[in-house]
Amino acid sequence: MPEKGPEQTESLIARIPEIMEKHVTSYKTVRNIKEYEDLEANDKQVDVVVVQLGTTVSGPVLKDQVVNNPNLKWVHSLSAGIDGYVAV
Repeated sequence: MPEKGPEQTESLIARIPEIMEKHVTSYKTVRNIKEYEDLEANDKQVDVVVVQLGTTVSGPVLKDQVVNNPNLKWVHSLSAGIDGYVAV
């Protein structure tokens, strides 16, 4: 695994599709606020948000989700330290 920073984030993001397809029927991945803003409104009504804290997109996405998404049940941070134990 790469050292912490942009390379680690990209490495984790690159693994998401293969793993997510085993567990969920749909998901969206955004790397910046423009990609998030471009999502259709119904694509933002998710149950779970996974973020990499320390990025410029995590704060605005979390704020929007907490304020505007009544479906939100869980926020998980890849920087929580458990990603070494959980297949993300």
